[in-house]
Amino acid sequence: MPPDEIGVSATPGRRRARAVRSRTVAAVGVAVAALVTGTLVIDDPGPGASADAAVTAPVVRTDLRRVVTLAGAVHHGGERTLVARGAAAGADEAVGESGGAVGGAVGGEVGGEGGGEPAAAAPAGGRSGGAGLGTLTWSAAVGDVLGVGDVAWSIDGEPTVVLHGDVPSYRSLDVGVADGTDVEQVEAALVELGYGEGLSPDGHYDAATAAAVAEWERHLGRTADGVVGLGEVVVQPDTVRVQDQLADVGSEMSDGSGVLAVASTTPVVEVAVPEQYASSAVRGAVVTVGFGDGTRLVAVVDRELPAVTRGTDGWESHVDVAFADPSVVPAVADGATVEVELLVTEVRGAIAVPAGALRAGHDGEVVVLAVGPGGASREVPIETGVVQDGLVEVVGGAVDEGDVLVLS
Repeated sequence: MPPDEIGVSATPGRRRARAVRSRTVAAVGVAVAALVTGTLVIDDPGPGASADAAVTAPVVRTDLRRVVTLAGAVHHGGERTLVARGAAAGADEAVGESGGAVGGAVGGEVGGEGGGEPAAAAPAGGRSGGAGLGTLTWSAAVGDVLGVGDVAWSIDGEPTVVLHGDVPSYRSLDVGVADGTDVEQVEAALVELGYGEGLSPDGHYDAATAAAVAEWERHLGRTADGVVGLGEVVVQPDTVRVQDQLADVGSEMSDGSGVLAVASTTPVVEVAVPEQYASSAVRGAVVTVGFGDGTRLVAVVDRELPAVTRGTDGWESHVDVAFADPSVVPAVADGATVEVELLVTEVRGAIAVPAGALRAGHDGEVVVLAVGPGGASREVPIETGVVQDGLVEVVGGAVDEGDVLVLS
């Protein structure tokens, strides 16, 4: 295998990433490989002969960078499941004459799996029937983006609406309910959506809150009872993207039934990094991501993932790289493969020789043919380092900037 090429595979759980090649000019790779095997055929006058008729090139001082290209897989992080919620069977009867529940049910969990706090016995309002909530009559499609006020799904024609917040809705909310963050989240959404002029998100569910909820319900086509019932809202920490529909329209739903798999709207790229390059793929490292349509974007290693996998040539760590401006990322499906260019070596002020000047010495070492006074040439053994765009770093050997070399 050429010294500047890699070929390792990885299985990052839900995706596969494969390191595919280093960014080395093909001619350089062939020349170096030939020197290593000692099979390079040189048609030149040999050391001591005049270099008058030979093609020559100077030794230069320049900056060299070695970049390896790894394969990455696009995905959306923060995957989680949204579930249907409803009041326990018999809750309506237990409440009796009280006004309906404003149970801002967070169908699903906030930032994790599981439903947050256990549901308290729900007052009226919201969906009843622990054994069955009803029939799923509509759900958002894969790829849909759901933010505050968007409908995620409907059961028996009743919509479940997305709100933002950190606390899952675990109870019905109505006038007289204890103050809480869940109330404040509903009030903040009402203000954001333009309901309830002058309403203050203070976490206290009063008549003003109920009036704003009633106005919102009228626009949603619900009964305008001023109550947010359990199962009527689903709370998420931010805007989400639908990854999968977990239930078909027409399915009978029960409390806790998974409806949608969602994730962050921000695309990231997971990359499997061979062990020898792990020290370069640290958080904050700048990379370039190339897409199939030719788009090339700068990105940054955002986090190191816990997965460590065994590749063809050894252990590989996994990282996510994030984009400074996700809005310019091309629309690609989850799992789409992209090329990620990672800088692994940078040498400033390196002494470098043309790759075409490298040749095999009599003892198999790498040599160059230097032109001396009067045009006579002599073999000079060298040790090589970084290879970039037809230039090879010299890390050892009696050559210096300005020396003239015969090209092979």
